[in-house]
Amino acid sequence: MSDYLDTLKNLNLRPNKVKVKEHTEEILMEVDIPEPKQILQELFIQMGEISNMPSGKRKDMAILRLAIIAEYDAASLYEKMAEEVSDKNVKKTLLHIANEEKVHIGELEFLLEHVDPEHETNEEKGEEEVMDLTGLDAPPNE
Repeated sequence: MSDYLDTLKNLNLRPNKVKVKEHTEEILMEVDIPEPKQILQELFIQMGEISNMPSGKRKDMAILRLAIIAEYDAASLYEKMAEEVSDKNVKKTLLHIANEEKVHIGELEFLLEHVDPEHETNEEKGEEEVMDLTGLDAPPNE
């Protein structure tokens, strides 16, 4: 039973009553699981701060960066969900949605490169530094 509760806690679901079947006995118990809204609330807090910025290029870059963070979080959440489900169709669909979120990341990165001319240069510099430090080659798709 503790493995089941640990799995629930790792999903970051809201506090809830959970029915757990241990052997043949059904138990109703309180499980303290963190609110999923915490991450979402943080994104809204950051967006509120960005909203106070004057309109312009700097604000656009901040919004794009926040949107990229949100998409990474969404992709990670769908992948985690897919790990936990047993139904192959649900798993397949969740992984498909996670990949769609990654496409959104690409779209936002493309826009960020156009709004922030230093973004691509700094990204390339970072890749070179990692290759120098680790000996890794560029990813196969480059």
